[in-house]
Amino acid sequence: MAIVLARFVCALQKANTMIDDQFILAEETAVAHVAIVLSAILQQSGWSQKRLAKEIKVSEKCISQILMADKDLTVKTLARIGHVLGYRLRVVFDKRRK
Repeated sequence: MAIVLARFVCALQKANTMIDDQFILAEETAVAHVAIVLSAILQQSGWSQKRLAKEIKVSEKCISQILMADKDLTVKTLARIGHVLGYRLRVVFDKRRK
């Protein structure tokens, strides 16, 4: 009985690790996508990172981290960035393909 229980616990731990890995992949993909989109918008707008930082009242380091996909963003920060650059934030969830 103890062996079966140990195998069950091991299987649960593996399943949790797989779920955690899927979450991490989803999170990192989203952060990278946001960074790519914001970089493109910033470039098209002709704005510098310094100017954007000043306008939304954050440090240049913060903007750099955002654009390098090195920082998690809040929806409020995304909305502020969009607003000063003349964009409206829209959130769209596309159904994943399996």
